[in-house]
Amino acid sequence: MTADNLRLLLAEAKKRNVTLWVTNGKVACRAPRGVLTEEFKGRIRSAAADVIAYLNGPTYTVRGPVATTAVDPAKAAEWQAAMTGELAVHYTNGTHVALHLARPVEIERLRKAADILIARYPILGARLRAGRSGPEFAFEPSLPACLEVEDVSVLDQGSRGKATEEALTRMVWRPFACNNETLFRVFVVNISQVEHIVGFVAHHLICDMWAMSILLRELASEYMPDAVHYERSSQAPSLQYSDYAASMADWLQGPAQQARLDYWRNQLRNAPATRIEPDYHPDARAAAPLAITPVVFSATVCAGVERAVRERGTTMFFALLAAKCLALSTLSGSRDVVVMVVHARRQHDMLTGLIASTADQLAIRVRLSGKMTFYELLVLVQETLEGAISHEIPFGVLSRHFAAFGTPGIFPFFNFIDGPRSPLATAEISKVGARVNVAPPPQPMRTAAEMASHAINVVADGTGIFGQITYSPLLYARQTMERFAEIWARALQCFGKEPSLALDDVLQLALCSE
Repeated sequence: MTADNLRLLLAEAKKRNVTLWVTNGKVACRAPRGVLTEEFKGRIRSAAADVIAYLNGPTYTVRGPVATTAVDPAKAAEWQAAMTGELAVHYTNGTHVALHLARPVEIERLRKAADILIARYPILGARLRAGRSGPEFAFEPSLPACLEVEDVSVLDQGSRGKATEEALTRMVWRPFACNNETLFRVFVVNISQVEHIVGFVAHHLICDMWAMSILLRELASEYMPDAVHYERSSQAPSLQYSDYAASMADWLQGPAQQARLDYWRNQLRNAPATRIEPDYHPDARAAAPLAITPVVFSATVCAGVERAVRERGTTMFFALLAAKCLALSTLSGSRDVVVMVVHARRQHDMLTGLIASTADQLAIRVRLSGKMTFYELLVLVQETLEGAISHEIPFGVLSRHFAAFGTPGIFPFFNFIDGPRSPLATAEISKVGARVNVAPPPQPMRTAAEMASHAINVVADGTGIFGQITYSPLLYARQTMERFAEIWARALQCFGKEPSLALDDVLQLALCSE
């Protein structure tokens, strides 16, 4: 079936008020009496495979070992930049985990555990190279793990702390040379005979936080099986990166992806740039290191919000996002805002054990009204995000259509990590060692055009919520971002106290409290 025919079928189903879903691998439908004629049911049956692909997304198929594979097509542009070194110019390209161990470390045993992971997940030992149709991975099954060791134990006690921090910074933030090294490395810092920091780094385009949690549990289980009991099949994982990339490529070439574009065309048609009104107007080519403003929501504020969302069957994430939209609307001067939200994209059962970077961004467009209550805004945000997830297209693909949609695509970024529920927060890992926070790298140089809006990362740790707003000082004064953070926090606090307040009243209270 062509994309146009699938669009017509789906449009007619919507017009007839026919609801379609997938159950047990088959299309099911519900409609008012008399609507589902035999002719229309026959058309649905004949297009069942494409309808399922539209509703469920890619069908992931295990295809067996391969010598090479194309990269995930959804991130092909980023991989091309990684090969030419352009990626490292803007930001460090690794995701890391580090643990503090109060026991001796057996280097060869650790190396063997890492080798087991590479044999289990070949993408960890693959090298990136230029293929005929673009970047591709070449798999080298016998390639040993990269294990880096630095020894600061030879220094005097007073010098070890600084030397340890410097060693961790070098090991964690060294950019990958994607065209001549593997994209996974293990590191050890020897502080003394019985004190070590052990961890690993993986390129962020093959490992997201979910995948890192899998690798952490499995590396710990292989190295310390008596302390970490991680049950997994003795067989190779059912789905590998090469299977995932090939399945995604097949889906992107089919009619379902084209049909989903209709949803996004309607969602983002003529969407304005969403950005706080800049304080400065520099040359778009001017570059400077990014700046950071902290954002903190106290335990008292979070407790009130937690009660409010629990009573209404929603979550802290949606309250945070709704309050951000309100603060953003206030300082941008627009009631029409779009926010990019990070989504794990692991809802398919076959992706739960996959080592890959499936995390992507979803564009959430919200039109606010001063008369709606904060809770109504929260519901709107939640429904919009759920609609976006059910029509998801990789952002790298979707963004190519922004010009056709009539939108500049300048939207802020929002990422929320629920620490206590994070896949890295497990009781088994705490038996091995405590997590180590590594000092961040220097902020990269970005032009005013590259960082035209801002990015927010926040984490809940069980006692409150904290994070940071990243922005270009070429565009914004620090006081502007501090005011944004304050309005955001005040709006959230108002919701915790009185969710039925109208947005105009919430804003009045938030602005008067500054």
